Amino acid sequence: MFRRRLGLCLLLALLGSASVGTASSLADVAPLPWAPTSADAARSVRPCPSPVSAQATAVCWAMTEDTSAWMALPAGSAYGWGQCTYYAGVMRPDIWNDRAPPSVDPVNDWDAWTWAGHALAEGLAVDGNPRSGDVMVWSRRAVGNDTGHVAIVDAVGGTDPATGDLAITISEMNLEGLDNPWLGQGDTMVLELPRSQLVPGMVQFIHRPGSEYTAPSDPSLGVGVWSNHVATVSQSPAPVTATVTTASGASVTTVRLSANRVVDLGLPTGTYRVCASQPATGAWNGASGCATASWRATLSSTVSLGRPHRSGHRLALPVMLGTALPPAVAAKAAPLVAEVRIELRPAGRHGHAGTASTHTVYTRAWSLRAGRHVLSLPLTRAALSHAVLHVTVVIRATTEVRASAAQTSLQMG
Repeated sequence: MFRRRLGLCLLLALLGSASVGTASSLADVAPLPWAPTSADAARSVRPCPSPVSAQATAVCWAMTEDTSAWMALPAGSAYGWGQCTYYAGVMRPDIWNDRAPPSVDPVNDWDAWTWAGHALAEGLAVDGNPRSGDVMVWSRRAVGNDTGHVAIVDAVGGTDPATGDLAITISEMNLEGLDNPWLGQGDTMVLELPRSQLVPGMVQFIHRPGSEYTAPSDPSLGVGVWSNHVATVSQSPAPVTATVTTASGASVTTVRLSANRVVDLGLPTGTYRVCASQPATGAWNGASGCATASWRATLSSTVSLGRPHRSGHRLALPVMLGTALPPAVAAKAAPLVAEVRIELRPAGRHGHAGTASTHTVYTRAWSLRAGRHVLSLPLTRAALSHAVLHVTVVIRATTEVRASAAQTSLQMG
């Protein structure tokens, strides 16, 4: 543990370009009966890849993902493993009660900077006075990025009598330059923050619920629709029925799904309105909600390869592109890009191909529409000297078309 002075300028430098609080999906997923375990607090100390400042170095650590947590993937999947928001949610499973109605607690924005507003909507106390166990919330302005940042307050060390600044020990994940979220990395440090920064709109603290805390009594059902997907957010475990209509009100389909899940609708290009309803069950009242979104559906196309053959120092490669492309895509000069990879495999024992020694990658913007194509590729001297050429063709996806890969081998002779 160390102490250092961290004012607004240094916060900007540390967090300015990090996507430290982006939600991978909806965050207001109902907490399951769960509390942090000893494994969540067990951290393996690791070397910090770079110093935080010239005066001090952070204590860097890593921990194992707790898949029983309500924040864990895939159940709930509120935030990606290793995000600052994931860690704060794991350490404070009480943070989202999902009782406030969507009118005051919207479900379509869950970046870190929004946490203070959501907590207020849930009836939690939020102010600029840190306490041990709080969630510390930096605004986008405070850190100079689009997502903000959150951390857990481990301890409050007091006030500097000379300056009035507060000493706060925090733990966090995904601080750019120190932590790799994919490896479950985090850090612990002591901040000294001026009182002038601990105000609404800059840095705030979400306190733990006290004995007098009462969550809002009205249940809510949030509905999110985007990119051919629908997601529902509810604390009630009752199944949800979602009715899909076109923008003009024509019925399209009805989907029955579990609460707090993301479902692929599989609908063609268009604008759709999804209205979901949830029946009353147990202690929960019935609820409903609607959302509208537009998207362009992605088509899937298969790729198959004919037998390649040599012609002098070139390779002729027949390629068959399956599903017919939509006219808007086919009309483009280069609707799809074919990427061809050739592995050069030396002969092993008994004439069989051995381990690939080198490879050459050809990338060209061939205009591939539905049907048969013959790609002509130059062969290098190294390719001509190898016994086997292993050819892979990948059609690079666009916003309209997604295609598979295909592979073939050519015995050189």
